Amino acid sequence: MMRISALMGAYNAAPYVAAAVESVLNQTRPPFEVIVVDDGSTDGTRAVLRGFSGRIRLIETENRGAPAAFATAVAEASGDCLAFIDADDLWAPTKLAVQSAALAADPSLDAVFGSVQQFVSPDWTGETAAAIPPQAGVSKIGILVRREAFLRVGTFDPSYRLMEFPDWYARAVHAGLRAAHQAEIVAYRRLHAGNAGRLHRDAARSEHLLVLKRRLDSMRRRSGAAPDASE
Repeated sequence: MMRISALMGAYNAAPYVAAAVESVLNQTRPPFEVIVVDDGSTDGTRAVLRGFSGRIRLIETENRGAPAAFATAVAEASGDCLAFIDADDLWAPTKLAVQSAALAADPSLDAVFGSVQQFVSPDWTGETAAAIPPQAGVSKIGILVRREAFLRVGTFDPSYRLMEFPDWYARAVHAGLRAAHQAEIVAYRRLHAGNAGRLHRDAARSEHLLVLKRRLDSMRRRSGAAPDASE
């Protein structure tokens, strides 16, 4: 039977991390292991996570950013497939069941993506997600990927602070990742005042541009052209 490693990176998410962990533990198709890397939290996140002792494997590190935290979780994982969740988001109860069934049905697939629905956290009134439809694109919390395929692409790049998945997926496309996309909602992204992308918009924009530049340079090298020298 396919063994799934559920991997979480957490940083200062005390109000939300318990719900995130519970959404993983309450899957209709339970994961083989749950690995949570606390990325040097300074609030009560670690205390909350220690309350799940015996149900999760908790790794405590100094603060290095989400990409490094998830890379650590990947390095410690031993399952056949990897699934990811941020500490302020939620998985739909059937995420692992639906996506593992799709991978089992088609051995040629490396990964399966599902839709992600945004929702406004009850503790925040700064935005509404009522009119936002489920997002059917690619996302870290929406993927289930075979571990061998993930490592073939390479792990998350810790030189980023925010954009680990866009960088990984860009590399995966160039590596020929074979992925299916399902319309079913498999995860929920929480909108709240502390979203990293909201707090660090300029840094996120800069890293998005860096991801694009690095991928363009890679394409130029493949074609024999010199990469762009600007950085």
